[in-house]
Amino acid sequence: MVIDLDPQSNAAYVLGVDLIAPGTAELLTGGAASPLEATQELHVLPGGPELGSQRIQSLHPEELAEAVISLNYDAIVFDCPPGNEYLERLGLVAANVALVVTNAHPLAVIGAERVLEILESYQKKGRRGPGRWGLVLSQIDARRSLDKQIAPQLALRYPQIKRFVIPKTLHSP
Repeated sequence: MVIDLDPQSNAAYVLGVDLIAPGTAELLTGGAASPLEATQELHVLPGGPELGSQRIQSLHPEELAEAVISLNYDAIVFDCPPGNEYLERLGLVAANVALVVTNAHPLAVIGAERVLEILESYQKKGRRGPGRWGLVLSQIDARRSLDKQIAPQLALRYPQIKRFVIPKTLHSP
């Protein structure tokens, strides 16, 4: 199950389901949210503009964690939007494991480091949230100097965090 926490519904779009169907906002507010079938084995709750509303922004950070308890899935993936700290926190508080995804762009790395700091803070304070996390470097192009430098720099800065690299696939015509 994918729960899209993005007001733009990017995960729902990529997975090919109805972007405007009742989804994550309805789940968070106790409404009728029926997961949509992307494939036989994968269901999606779309995000949508309602996630940016004051109603959603005023919810307690544990609301999503409590709402998903009744869902019967082997795994739930929370797709969090970059730059929306409140929606990120809903996903982080509800997660058992977190994968922080970034590319080699400096602003993306700054955002990923901010999320890693939040995760470390939650763990130190004994707050609800992931007990484990990793860092995923995505769209890495070994031909670019910035991309070559990012993995070693992050390894030095976060030696205790497991890192994964997803190279940028180059297709030739």
